[in-house]
Amino acid sequence: MSEVFSVGEVEMNAEALQSEPQAYPESSLDELALAVKINCLKTLIHAFLAEVEHIEQTRSLNSGNLLNLREEVRRFELNLISSALKQSGNDPALAARLLGIHLNTLNSKVKSYGISVAQTSGAGEE
Repeated sequence: MSEVFSVGEVEMNAEALQSEPQAYPESSLDELALAVKINCLKTLIHAFLAEVEHIEQTRSLNSGNLLNLREEVRRFELNLISSALKQSGNDPALAARLLGIHLNTLNSKVKSYGISVAQTSGAGEE
């Protein structure tokens, strides 16, 4: 039987875990890891649904024109990276783990998209 964590508890526990990992028993770490993964999946699903809605709107507005795949992927990645940074408290290492990518890859994308840490608090939310 696992305990349910709210988003705030997961963020607080993730911060505490980074500063004092020895203070948590292994079962608590497993529950926290599961809660973080579930929260990450929820974020991914919300971002995916927002993209589907955007594509549907774009398609209805431009029924004769083709979608620009590169621009759609860019916007999707930008929203997803911004959400992960926001969830991780702007910690790039934790955000990279949430996204399942290497830290160098995240840093490269952050630089290429011009995302700043201050920008993540509201970026990608329309």
